[in-house]
Amino acid sequence: MKKLIFILMLMLPLSTIFAQDEDESKDYNWTLFTDASKFIYESGDGYSGGALGIGALYNISEKFQAGASLVTGFGDLERDAAISISARFFVSNNIYLLASLPVTEEAGEGFDIGLGNRFKLGDRVEFLPGLSYNTDEKGITITTGFAVKL
Repeated sequence: MKKLIFILMLMLPLSTIFAQDEDESKDYNWTLFTDASKFIYESGDGYSGGALGIGALYNISEKFQAGASLVTGFGDLERDAAISISARFFVSNNIYLLASLPVTEEAGEGFDIGLGNRFKLGDRVEFLPGLSYNTDEKGITITTGFAVKL
C-alpha cells in the first residue's frame, strides 16, 4: 500500500511536465547520479564480481525532483536488477531531503530517507555527500556520490 501511495504522489507532479515555459527548456532538466555504494568490485580466492548502479531524476519544479535508480550485479555477484523510485526536495539552495522506495524485491525492503548537501563542481557536475536511514534495516549510511546535469 505504501508503494502505491508513493507512486501516485510521484505521478501527480509528472502530469505537469509538458506545461513548461520556453525559458525553462534552457535549464538542465535531468540529473544522472550515483553514489559510492553503487560501484562495487570484490575479488577473493575463487570469486570476483561487483555491482553497478545509476539513477536519474527529472526536475519537476525548482525545488523538487523525481526519478528512479537501477543497480545490477555482474560476475559472481550477478543478480536481477534492483529498481527503486526516488524523490529529492531542496530545503535550501544546496541542502536536500531524499526519499527512496524499492520497487523490486532485489532492491530490499523499507523506505530510505536521507539528508544531503550539494556542492557544485562546475556548471553541470555536483558532489553529493549525505546521510540516509533505512526504515527496515534501522541503520544509518554515510553516502558520497556525484551527479551530472543534462
